[in-house]
Parts: sequence; structure tokens; C-alpha cells
Amino acid sequence: MSDEQDAFARDELAELENRLSGLRVTIWVTGGEQGRGRLGQEALAELLADDLAESEVFLCGPRAFMVGVAKAVCDLGVPRGRLHQERFGY
Repeated sequence: MSDEQDAFARDELAELENRLSGLRVTIWVTGGEQGRGRLGQEALAELLADDLAESEVFLCGPRAFMVGVAKAVCDLGVPRGRLHQERFGY
């Protein structure tokens, strides 16, 4: 993905975010002109709610990305039972 406009289901996610008051969607682009680099623990700490133990995190993406982000999210204090992942093709 080269920018946020290329994000899969971007419009549908924006619609859900507008309808569900507790939902916050963040699209993270690593490369290209809009790229912010890899999504690491420091950036995740800023993105997640203040009360990490009560946060629900939904994660999808390439396997290596998901492994790294899942570990960082749990290391920050989100209980593993509140981390939801969707894997494609493996």
C-alpha cells in the first residue's frame, strides 16, 4: 500500500467508525510519500487508549507485521484475550 487511499475497505471502515462511538480506525502506511515507518511499540503507545487493559485491538496484515504488533500490544498491557487477529492464507 503506497498511501491511505489504497487501504483495503477504507470507506467501509470509515463508515463503521462514524457509526460506532467507541471505534477508532487507524491506517498506518509504512512506505511511500505518506510512510511513517514501521509500527513499533512507541507509536502503538501513542495510538492506543490510556487504559490499555480495557482496550480491544483488532489487527490484520502480513504475518511478520502481525507478529511484531501483537507482541508490542501485549507488552504494553493489552490482555491477549482482547487482541483479535485476522489472518489471510496461513
